Amino acid sequence: MLPRLVNLALLGLFPLAWMAPLAHAEVMWFWGADEVSIISGVRQLYEKDLFLCIIVVVFAMVAPYMKTVALAYAQFSDNEAGRRMMQRNRSFS
Repeated sequence: MLPRLVNLALLGLFPLAWMAPLAHAEVMWFWGADEVSIISGVRQLYEKDLFLCIIVVVFAMVAPYMKTVALAYAQFSDNEAGRRMMQRNRSFS
């Protein structure tokens, strides 16, 4: 039961983590700010390079969130597809 609750907590904590500062420095001339979060990095990438911004959004935000959603689906589903997904997940551990 605990892994299920932790997984559900991750669904709420992911968006908070995107806004939390990843780094803090007095002078960060390459970002133009003193704190960097995933959201602020994506915002600045959007202004400079849209393609790179899309890549970062997909791999740093969308993919981990969708993986957690899929795991929650597998943990809480009673159908055969959810059981097979959990079996495959255990075989990789």
